[in-house]
Amino acid sequence: VCSTAVAMFRDLTVYLAPVLPRLAATAALDDKYTRTSGPVLINGNQALVRALLLQHQLDQRAGHKTAGFVSGYRGSPLGGLDQALWAAGQRLRDAGVTFMPGIN
Repeated sequence: VCSTAVAMFRDLTVYLAPVLPRLAATAALDDKYTRTSGPVLINGNQALVRALLLQHQLDQRAGHKTAGFVSGYRGSPLGGLDQALWAAGQRLRDAGVTFMPGIN
């Protein structure tokens, strides 16, 4: 394991230590997409899904009517993104985002 990665993990652990008990007491699975303040614990693929949802919210606030389209194939460098998009399916559809898996 790279010493830089170990140091980054140690720093993150020190940063999160006081926050985790409070977060664990109030956390819900949908927080990754719905929480509007405070820390949100998500992985990279979930962050990409959240970015799509946040962009929709920003567009609405600005008075824009927009939609999104995401496509890709399984096994891409962002492996697992398709699963995160499927899991957020209805939430994405409500935000006008269409996910269509690609064919390799």
